[in-house]
Amino acid sequence: MTNEKMARVRKNTRMKEWREENKAHCKAVSKSYYESNKKERNEYSKKYYQKHKEKYKRLAKIYSIEYNLKSNYNLTLEQYDKMFEEQNGNCAICGLPQLMKRLAVDHDHETGEVRGLLCACCNMQLGILEDKEFCKKALGYLDGFSEITKTKKAL
Repeated sequence: MTNEKMARVRKNTRMKEWREENKAHCKAVSKSYYESNKKERNEYSKKYYQKHKEKYKRLAKIYSIEYNLKSNYNLTLEQYDKMFEEQNGNCAICGLPQLMKRLAVDHDHETGEVRGLLCACCNMQLGILEDKEFCKKALGYLDGFSEITKTKKAL
């Protein structure tokens, strides 16, 4: 490390220590500066946001997707993209691409294990099918309805 870098590191360390020892003073100065420059800071922030609005929207969407994947399924965006490529961008059940939205992450609700990527329609239907009690009742209903229809046709 050069002498110049070492001197900068020492100075930064001393400044950091001073700020730590004088937190109340630093907070007061910061608050005073903020209050006296509030209007200018707000105007600058608005102009900067307007100039970079598309970038912010794009980043917000990416961060939202990443957060959702990580917090709900413990997946990174890279892992999702790899699964998407392995499925050729198609639903794991019907084989059709999801055109308007991203494919949904299908997972076992008991274990949390990720099974694949599904289109919205297949994901919704699979969610219903996973409830075995409901499936039994629905099949019983359909079978009963089928029997009534057969009886009516026989008459």
